[in-house]
Amino acid sequence: MTITFEPLNELHFLLLLKWLETSHVKKWWDQDVAYTMELMKEKYSSYVKDYKLEGSAQKPIQAFIIYSDQNPVGYIQICNAYDFPRRKPLLGLPSNLGAFDIFIGEEEVLKQGLGSKAIVQFLKLHGNQYSYIFADPDINNLFAIKCYEKAGFKKVSERADTGEMWMIKDLSSRNDPLATIQKLIKERYVDAKTVFWAGSVAANQGTDSSDLDLVIVFESLPNAYREAFIYDGWPI
Repeated sequence: MTITFEPLNELHFLLLLKWLETSHVKKWWDQDVAYTMELMKEKYSSYVKDYKLEGSAQKPIQAFIIYSDQNPVGYIQICNAYDFPRRKPLLGLPSNLGAFDIFIGEEEVLKQGLGSKAIVQFLKLHGNQYSYIFADPDINNLFAIKCYEKAGFKKVSERADTGEMWMIKDLSSRNDPLATIQKLIKERYVDAKTVFWAGSVAANQGTDSSDLDLVIVFESLPNAYREAFIYDGWPI
């Protein structure tokens, strides 16, 4: 399963209209709206240009069509969680907070793990400006809640007054590559005898540098040697 994302454009509107009027999407998404092509253009034309009007202000929003093996299967969007009004003010939540929404439009690909995989991959690509990501599925949408948990979200609170489950995914630790590099070392260099970390990584403090030096000693080799691991797409 290869998942990709294409920025929303007007050629997607007919497909989006079909999805929004299917029963499994309508149950949780804009239940009170009977979408027409005119309404589609009214709501989503600005999304194509990466903004949504809040009053007279243009607030950033990024919208995408999800593809699985080059077939369009769903929709996903992301924005600043504080840019748009919600049923309940987001009190006590992190300041650098993104919010996303997703639905899978093609019924035949439901319950195959596609949603959680798409969320994880999407946030790696398009959630970089946020330290935390917020989601607020309906408390009765157990399928969505389970999907979000599988994608790394944790329940924050159940809001009985709004019927929402507030959930957060913590992305703040991704700037510290220590855990990721340790995992890669363990997987790639199973026969390594010793690993010497250089710099602040040795003290479990992470590093602000983009380059992390380390020395790996193999029993089968006469001499130790160095490899530079470059965080964020580093080739090993």
